[in-house]
Amino acid sequence: MRILRHATALATASLLLVLVGCRSRSPADSELPRGIRWNGQTGVLSFRKGSHTSTMRFVRVPAGSFLMGGDDCARTILDEGPPRVRRIDAGFWLGATEVTRAQWSAFSGEAPASDPELPVTHISWDQVQTFVKRVSKESGTEFRLPTETEWEYACRAGFGTPWPWAGDRRELAHHAWYLANSGAHVRPVATRRPNPLGLYDMLGNVLEWTQDATEPGNRVLRGGFVLSEADGASCACRYHFPAAYGFQFGGFRLATD
Repeated sequence: MRILRHATALATASLLLVLVGCRSRSPADSELPRGIRWNGQTGVLSFRKGSHTSTMRFVRVPAGSFLMGGDDCARTILDEGPPRVRRIDAGFWLGATEVTRAQWSAFSGEAPASDPELPVTHISWDQVQTFVKRVSKESGTEFRLPTETEWEYACRAGFGTPWPWAGDRRELAHHAWYLANSGAHVRPVATRRPNPLGLYDMLGNVLEWTQDATEPGNRVLRGGFVLSEADGASCACRYHFPAAYGFQFGGFRLATD
């Protein structure tokens, strides 16, 4: 089993190394969209232009403690252990889904994209920072990427198991798009079951950028993606990638306090 897990990790690492050559698309040159509003009572970020409204829904994640990391799942590019206790001192808002192509278009001012309910991909960490600054400026609320600790805490939703439920890995097919059920294609968001907090696609579909760095120039991504084996689509799995590059299986979700 250890050899199989190691082989899976090496295969995943090789795939991502191949994808390093995929540069992110050019940042938008459009002016800052007007009409972005944040409702801190309902957790809804909205953009209105004329009669058209786009929304981004957030889930409130309460403060608490949890055991971060693990040594019982396949190693990905980054080590996940040893397990250690971490404390989230204050609650925060986290996007219910990965940011979609439609949301990226509306909130960034870019031209509309095809397949609007797919998560936006080929987006670099650097481009996300530009997006975050623009949305924060117009809405008057500071948005950001979640930290690694926040991401894993929200993903686990109170569970200390590799996945946010007490059953076995067979439940994963109901909660995530991964190698066994994705057909190797990125899927529309929120088409699998959410975790107990109401967060969709935390374990699969696309990897998600976090705010944290592993070394100069590299940023951490969390969650599994459509080519992950079950052990590579668990709460503790970690990857990293150059901040200046985007790739076909990388996306993000926003957070705010």
